[in-house]
Amino acid sequence: VMAVLAGLSCAAVHRLRCCKQRTSKQTKAEWEALSSLMSHHSAHKEYRAALAQQRRLPPFIPYLGVHLTDLTFIGEGNKDRVGGKINLGKRQQVHAAISSCLAGRTERFSFT
Repeated sequence: VMAVLAGLSCAAVHRLRCCKQRTSKQTKAEWEALSSLMSHHSAHKEYRAALAQQRRLPPFIPYLGVHLTDLTFIGEGNKDRVGGKINLGKRQQVHAAISSCLAGRTERFSFT
């Protein structure tokens, strides 16, 4: 979804006024809904909510940018060791981030 939004938002496509004028209201509403879903505001709050809901209905393809950012912040924001011992809280956060990304792989897509 993010790749499609990025492609259709590029300057060359954005300048095609005739295409915008011919776009139906339903398509414009769908565009706004997808743009809102993938918005960067509030740390991808709407995407995370949709992902939490979708986790019950796999398969799905996650947006890796969000999950890689989470892993980066977890890795850089938490110490590996606390009081000379392994920081298990950090390991649990890493596990949760990876699990949320892989949850959509429990079933195959049906293309028939």
